[in-house]
Amino acid sequence: MNGTPGGEGELTGAASGARGYVVVGFAGSSALAWRSDDLTRWTAGSGDLKDAEMHDVTAVDGGYVAVGQGKNGTPAAWTSPDGEKWTAVSLPPGTAAPTRVVARGAVVVAAGAGAAVAVSSDAGRTWRSQPVQAAEITAALATPRGFVLAGTPSGTSDTGLWTSPDGVAWRPVRPHGRGLDGAGAQRLTGLAPLGGGVLTTGTDDAVPTLWRTSPP
Repeated sequence: MNGTPGGEGELTGAASGARGYVVVGFAGSSALAWRSDDLTRWTAGSGDLKDAEMHDVTAVDGGYVAVGQGKNGTPAAWTSPDGEKWTAVSLPPGTAAPTRVVARGAVVVAAGAGAAVAVSSDAGRTWRSQPVQAAEITAALATPRGFVLAGTPSGTSDTGLWTSPDGVAWRPVRPHGRGLDGAGAQRLTGLAPLGGGVLTTGTDDAVPTLWRTSPP
């Protein structure tokens, strides 16, 4: 089926890879996936999409990986070689349904609520759980030096960053910068590379804010 990714439902993630552009989301009780070569004509995905919601997607070596939740809110992941045909993959026990996924080559990190992330070293085919002392992960970034997560540390309403060279061993980092050290509630909601540093989006006491920090 060719067309545009519109109609009922919600699109929640996008990625660009060797096989084109992919967007994912959900409508009713089914996950949605669409692929395009040119951002104009789109082909709907197929495969293990029923009773599921896709929340995010990333490009990996040899294809794409999407994450979200399956039936009854169970954590779920999918792999696809081309962005069209999707195969469900089991995530390890103790992992919350992920809302963010990033990758460097074949290493994939999926995160959301809870004190653990799911990590794959083979482009999403198999996964293991790794501890991260966070109440919630709100943003994720893959960099040439590894991975960065942003969110809320366990037992606090403060902001936090976690870094890892390989997705396995994670180190907490207290973010610093104008606004991040002041009074009021801060929340980090997005991460992006900027020059030699990292640009963080979020809110400072309900005011939309941008922070720039050195790479952790």
